[in-house]
Amino acid sequence: MLTVLFKGDVDKVTGKHGSITTIISVWNGMVGSGLMTIPWAFSESGLILGLLLSTLGFTISFTTQYFCFKAAGDDLDFTSTMEKHFGRRGWKFGMFVFIGFFFVPVIVFMQLLS
Repeated sequence: MLTVLFKGDVDKVTGKHGSITTIISVWNGMVGSGLMTIPWAFSESGLILGLLLSTLGFTISFTTQYFCFKAAGDDLDFTSTMEKHFGRRGWKFGMFVFIGFFFVPVIVFMQLLS
């Protein structure tokens, strides 16, 4: 794993790992659980239904990002696009969603630290 690269990231006094090791461990856990659940989902649903659901998920994901890029144009971030299309309330909503999505890994990180 990547955490082997950061053996020097351990505090000598407390014996605790630093932030870099914790962040990489959280990332490894999220990616690892995704890699482990996809084969299980295919075994439970079957090959045909698994492929259909994966294709459906890809199509929805690709279409969503395509429309986001199309709507954004030359905007640097999506909150500017929200403000352009939906006014000040759209900008506030975009910021609220961004902050909400940001807090998920922060909460996981804090739980690991405690």
